[in-house]
Amino acid sequence: MRWPKASASKEPLRERRPSHRRLKGLALLYLCLFGWILVLAYSGNLPSQLSAIPYYDKFGHVILYGVATYLGQRLFHRFTLRLERYRLSMWVVAFSTWTLIEEGAQSFAPTRSLDAMDLVCSALGIGMGYWLAARELSR
Repeated sequence: MRWPKASASKEPLRERRPSHRRLKGLALLYLCLFGWILVLAYSGNLPSQLSAIPYYDKFGHVILYGVATYLGQRLFHRFTLRLERYRLSMWVVAFSTWTLIEEGAQSFAPTRSLDAMDLVCSALGIGMGYWLAARELSR
């Protein structure tokens, strides 16, 4: 009797582990949550209780974008763009581009406003999420 080799499957061993499947499920769930928060924000239906928290919007940007970057980088860390000596994460490039577009689109929405500090907080969240994911992946 011959045992199949570990590399017999087309997907890498790491992606067959239950923890990777859980990460995919968590990322999908978070994508739905992120989308729902965007819908609430653009429709002007964010809970009024949030305004009791000072700078809730800024903290929200750091946390929302940080978690999204962390999960995305953990899932898509293999996709990189090589520029001479540097490697850029395609997830971070794509998500940062989307963030710039989404923040710019706020100037056209009646319930939203374009705010440079929101963009700074989003960038801070993206940087923190990337750093945490890179730290986790290097273990």
